[in-house]
Amino acid sequence: MRKTIIIIVGVIIPVGLIFLVYKGYNVLFEANVNESITPYTLYVDEETSIEEVYAKFIEDEVLLAPEGFLLLANKKGLVSPKPGHYIIKSGQSSNSIVNTLMAGFQEPVTIQFNTADNLEDLAGQLSKQIMADSLSLLEALKTERKGWEGAAIYGAYFPDTYEVYWNASAEEIAEKIYQNTIKFWSPAHLDKAARLGLSAAEVSTLASIVMKESSKTDDRPLVARLYLNRLAKGMSLQADPTVIYALKRKNP
Repeated sequence: MRKTIIIIVGVIIPVGLIFLVYKGYNVLFEANVNESITPYTLYVDEETSIEEVYAKFIEDEVLLAPEGFLLLANKKGLVSPKPGHYIIKSGQSSNSIVNTLMAGFQEPVTIQFNTADNLEDLAGQLSKQIMADSLSLLEALKTERKGWEGAAIYGAYFPDTYEVYWNASAEEIAEKIYQNTIKFWSPAHLDKAARLGLSAAEVSTLASIVMKESSKTDDRPLVARLYLNRLAKGMSLQADPTVIYALKRKNP
């Protein structure tokens, strides 16, 4: 009888261990993301801990089987995920997500701006779309740019849509936008501006005034032509945006 019990126990324990190992493998390495909420966007800043990420996953029901995720992260020594913008996708396992957060395999974000009253306004718009704060962005935007001195510095940042990393530094963001402006001002475009008697900075300033004067894209060429004619005659622009800008500078 005792021998029989030993044999039974000897069989059950290995089978049980195999089952536990198999279940553990499934929890950690099989697809573990709730497809109904994918793709899931996760933003991680410099102060975010893995425990906070886990709590967010629980709150939003990201993981089908959350048990084991935090254990695996701790086992791999993941205390603070690398900052960034992550997309958790269907089919990912707990192991895949942990590795992604450890390595910083993030996805870029799309940022954009059309018009801004000044650099402060531009910094504020950008800070709502990336990790960098408005103060650091403002300092980066104020960096001296040749040909865009003084009040013309705003024109050094071409309104457009940009693809950047969410945790990119303020300096990297400002430089990327500036380089796009430089790219736009090809020799051909500079020549066109020169034939109008304007510099690149002056064209940018005029363009910003036109955009504020008319919200209708079809009307802007007519408005631009009106202003160019006034400039050619030495007249003041008599534009509402310039008056508003002056008043804001006088009474910030």
